[in-house]
Amino acid sequence: MSEISKYLDKIYRDIAGPFKDQNIYVQNREGIKSIRLYDESDLHDGERSHWVGTSHIMIFDDEEPFLAIEAKTVATPKEIAGPVPLYALTRIVKINGKPYDVESPFLLLITVPDQPREGQKSEQLSDLENKLKDILDLESKYSNLKDFASVKLAI
Repeated sequence: MSEISKYLDKIYRDIAGPFKDQNIYVQNREGIKSIRLYDESDLHDGERSHWVGTSHIMIFDDEEPFLAIEAKTVATPKEIAGPVPLYALTRIVKINGKPYDVESPFLLLITVPDQPREGQKSEQLSDLENKLKDILDLESKYSNLKDFASVKLAI
């Protein structure tokens, strides 16, 4: 069993209790071959939605996804922050090919195994955490999110 498969099994065991009333889909578990993310829900002239990535674990409340869990065993800032833009673009989730519209934004939890408390990895993770906080704070000079929040398109 691969390192990521073992890690996904551990996460599943940890969340199975608290989310027992929801549908939990785990990549390569119980017949789930793929959890794929797409960026458009309504394209024109028969165009197809664009595939933007895959998901490790998706938790649904009835027919609507509300929490995605990305398992990262490599703890570099690039690996950890990589899924953030993909989930921000996601409008359709397909599980084994069956589409589910994402009508409202859902939560994203990126998990990494326990890391050493000292050393380069620890410093990188701490730095990434601080940078993400600054990006999400609209009042911070490091956040560009406010630029996107006020954009309106005239068609």
